[in-house]
Amino acid sequence: MKKVSLSIIAILLITVCSCEQENTIEEQIAVDQDTQANAKGWGEICVSKFHSNAKEVTNPLTGEKSCEFDLNGGICIEWKCQTNPGLAITPPLELFDPCKIIRCDWVYNDPWILVHKADPRVFESFRDVLKLDVKSNTEGMLFAMNESILGVQFYGENDLMSIQYGDSNPEANIFYLKNSLTLDASYLKGLGLKGNVIKAGKYPVIFNKKNKTYNVILKVEKGM
Repeated sequence: MKKVSLSIIAILLITVCSCEQENTIEEQIAVDQDTQANAKGWGEICVSKFHSNAKEVTNPLTGEKSCEFDLNGGICIEWKCQTNPGLAITPPLELFDPCKIIRCDWVYNDPWILVHKADPRVFESFRDVLKLDVKSNTEGMLFAMNESILGVQFYGENDLMSIQYGDSNPEANIFYLKNSLTLDASYLKGLGLKGNVIKAGKYPVIFNKKNKTYNVILKVEKGM
């Protein structure tokens, strides 16, 4: 009788241990999935090149998108992305956190209010911090200031800041957007934004004299 009881106890202990191991494995898988999900937003560093008077075209053979000159076109953006090598490591590593370079918890949702509240010196240079090879004045880094404000950091003044669209007296430090612009929703979501459409109009530019960055402040809205 004792042998039977001991056998039953042993079986129960083995069953309990097996369940605990399964739970541990499931918990580890859940942790790994959460880590990957959190790291996904920083999976790439993308430099965006802005083309004025252009339209987006798709190569029918390769499916690659590019910008083509179009006198009646608006702004077209080409992307140059660098994959985060840390994603090959388990758990994945973050390549960088944009919010540590320029804070992304601003409470103002109006670009024209924010431009008067923000000290230009808070706009650190992504190019300098991340050692990026950005030479053209039309190449910029996208960053979130909160869920509805998108910043674009340029490293020189460009035509988009001076082109006149129906404004007889264009103001200095103004970014002119002729047509509404729809950006990649998944990339902006990774930055923490809850929209991907920027309406046509003019937007403020904050110039940091110290690092020579031009920071365009844009209002992002949800697409249809």
